[in-house]
Amino acid sequence: MTDPTGLDRGLTHYGDRDFARYLRRSFARSMGYSTAMLDRPVVGIATAASGFNNCHRTTPELVDAVMAHCADYYLAVSRRIFEASGDAIDIFFIGNDFGAQSGPMLSPKFFRRFILPHLKRFVDLGHRFGKYVLLHCDGSIRSLIPDMIAVGLDGMQSVQPLCYGMELSGLKRDFGQQFTFVGGIDTQALIEGTAEQARQLTLRTLEIMMPGGGFVASPSHDYLLPETPVKNVIIMYETIKECGWYR
Repeated sequence: MTDPTGLDRGLTHYGDRDFARYLRRSFARSMGYSTAMLDRPVVGIATAASGFNNCHRTTPELVDAVMAHCADYYLAVSRRIFEASGDAIDIFFIGNDFGAQSGPMLSPKFFRRFILPHLKRFVDLGHRFGKYVLLHCDGSIRSLIPDMIAVGLDGMQSVQPLCYGMELSGLKRDFGQQFTFVGGIDTQALIEGTAEQARQLTLRTLEIMMPGGGFVASPSHDYLLPETPVKNVIIMYETIKECGWYR
């Protein structure tokens, strides 16, 4: 069997290859590729955020189809997991990155139009099975948080305080009574600082975010980066263990 070429190369199809191929071709057409170009055995065509942004303006029905198809698949998988696992799972942890360093990847208007209805479907599913629903999301998303709260999302994980609008004190002040934050200890500072600086950073984060509850201390990324000094990792967790408990 030969490796797929052209539009079939690396095709993620969620069980429906023809539909996935149609979507890939439609994305490419929206970015200016002609039919003749697409019929060539190209290695692959990028579907980066800029391509998606182009589609949501010019072919919104295509974006709706993509979102519905992918959401339907993952909702069905998640539902079967919940049915099989009973009460063994406490938190429904979902995620995708909606933010960049300086702002959301989509405006609040387009977030509400294309993303929020499907996010609510996941939130409703988790709550129907008695789970807390937590979203992993990097980047600057302050302007999206009110909409996330409005659909019932319980909290978010990552919380990058150096991104625009994500200052911890402001997040705690404005959303801390309605939303749980997981993260907030800046990973870049953990990489670049000394052990004592890592301890002070952790203490400052706890001081800002702990009062009143609704905070789980952890690094401001979905994992600790490999270049983080081990001594800084240890001192961070030792400080959390010493000072980060709700009693």
